[in-house]
Amino acid sequence: MPTRRSRVRIPFPALIRDEKFTLNEVEGNPVSRSKSDRSNYKVTKKLHKLIQMKLYLSSYHLGNEAQKLKKIVGSIKKAAIIHNALDFATDLERLKKSKEGEVSDLKGLGFQSEELDLKDYFGKTNELKEKLKEFGLVWVRGGNTFVLRRAMKQSGFDEIIKDYVGKETLVYAGYSAGVCVLSQTLKGLELVDDPHIVPAGYKSEIIWEGIGLINYSVAPHYKSDHPESEAVEKEVDYFIDNKIPFVALHDGEVIIENV
Repeated sequence: MPTRRSRVRIPFPALIRDEKFTLNEVEGNPVSRSKSDRSNYKVTKKLHKLIQMKLYLSSYHLGNEAQKLKKIVGSIKKAAIIHNALDFATDLERLKKSKEGEVSDLKGLGFQSEELDLKDYFGKTNELKEKLKEFGLVWVRGGNTFVLRRAMKQSGFDEIIKDYVGKETLVYAGYSAGVCVLSQTLKGLELVDDPHIVPAGYKSEIIWEGIGLINYSVAPHYKSDHPESEAVEKEVDYFIDNKIPFVALHDGEVIIENV
């Protein structure tokens, strides 16, 4: 079954991509088109889809579409795991177990993975650009969106990832903060994540601009069994009040986008 988006009201729904083209193979066209038009349209859409970068956007962990993630990644089954959203963590034993869990989840899908610490590439954008060529999948885990955004800027990842738009060589996948950071703006996320947390080695400036790979904000953990769910409801209210286009996801739900 296709993954459902939350039935929360979304301002400016025209900005949200049609779910049929987001989650499934192209199945056809509006009935008003001729049979010939439908055939040409289908081929065009499929060809267009083949040369696009794919995004796998989950509310929490792999979500309910893990087999689709395995399918959309190309021949390079090596994954880079980015944990920088948790660079503020102080419980190192818990962090270690969490990292092991991410590796195990991806291994279950047939991926060989290694940690890609963006701190190692602060001020070394060219080195990071070369390193990313080794992977077919980048898996960006949850944590603090503002910390992750800083890491992406200081390493140059935020600009490098844009070079993959329109290509099928790398899949960007992740959950929670790893998804939220892709939006146009991070406004509203301060109701869930503390923007004033600054780990060692990070610049203190708060970055409110998202990476901009998607044209809507994402509210993960919406009405889910998650500690942040109550705060996420306030975040959703903020999006509505400020007319920010968004998608609210229950844990387990996934959006698959082409960019």
